[in-house]
Amino acid sequence: MRGDAPEPTDRYASAAPRGRRRLSAVATLAVLALGACGEDDFKNETKPPVAQQLTGVITSSQVTISPDTVGTPEDATQADDQNPGSRPPPTPPDTGLPVRIVIDNQSGDAQEVLLEGEGVKERVGPVIAGDTAILQKTLDEGRYTVSACRVGPGEGTTPRGRGCESGGIGPATLTVGSKRRSGSDRNLLP
Repeated sequence: MRGDAPEPTDRYASAAPRGRRRLSAVATLAVLALGACGEDDFKNETKPPVAQQLTGVITSSQVTISPDTVGTPEDATQADDQNPGSRPPPTPPDTGLPVRIVIDNQSGDAQEVLLEGEGVKERVGPVIAGDTAILQKTLDEGRYTVSACRVGPGEGTTPRGRGCESGGIGPATLTVGSKRRSGSDRNLLP
């Protein structure tokens, strides 16, 4: 015999891992091929409208909301940032417009913020002086007022049944139009 010849069992032992690798590769390809199967046709339904972010401030004399008009034709046809020059599909007209108002209280007193109009009555607060509050609501076409009610020390929030005592702070007017910008061509929206 010449040198140390490998035993027959050693020769077959090295072929086993190659067979397992081949089997694993074939199984992976089969899974990928089956995953590619499926329905080719799908409905490209419109998504809900894009939420409008508004800012507001309460001063000692006035509540201000900016912008004070949303849902205009310009809002609905504004080009998408991700696809310059493209126009997203329209949103059905009976869909309300989600609005998010971030309002800052610079009045010096704690205030409760009230959104009213078109059957909507939404309150948030008390918002202490120097703090912010967020008012979120889906609004239909129409005119709304955003007002501030002074909340005295130890009173908590204003009683729900009582009228708003603004203490001379003028309300802001928010106009919601009928146009809605669809979220269909927007990625990563909630």
